[in-house]
Amino acid sequence: MRKEMIIIFILLILVSLFLLVQCGNTVTIKVSKKSISNTGATVVVTDKSSQKYTWGTEYFLQVKENGKWKRLDFLEPSHSPANVDTLLGYILDEKHQITQSIDWERRYGKLPNGTYRIVKIGFDTTTREDVYFYSNEFKIK
Repeated sequence: MRKEMIIIFILLILVSLFLLVQCGNTVTIKVSKKSISNTGATVVVTDKSSQKYTWGTEYFLQVKENGKWKRLDFLEPSHSPANVDTLLGYILDEKHQITQSIDWERRYGKLPNGTYRIVKIGFDTTTREDVYFYSNEFKIK
C-alpha cells in the first residue's frame, strides 16, 4: 500500500511539472474589451511558446451561430485589394507581446450584434507552416 502511494505521489508531481511547463509555452490572442466596435478592435498577441513564430497582419473573423464557429465571408472576392494583407513582420516586445489594431470594415463591413472571434495566423519558422490561433470570444452589442 505504501509503495502504491509513493508511485501515485511521484506521478502527481510529474503531471504538475508538465502542466507548469506547458502553461508557460503558450500563445494567446486577447481582444481588448474597451476597443471593440462594429468596425474593429485591438488584439494583444502573447507568444511564450518554445516554437518560433513570426507574426504579420493576417487574420480572419468567425461568428458564433447556433453554438458553432463559422468563418465570415468577405464583402469582395478574396483576391480583391481590400482583402490583401500588408506584408509586415512584428517583433515581440520584452513581455513577448505585440499589439495590433484591426480595422475589419473594408473586409466585412460594419458587423451586426453577435459573438465573434479573431483568428490570427502565425508562421512556424521550424516547420515552415501557417498555424491558426483563436482569440477569446467577444460580443458586439
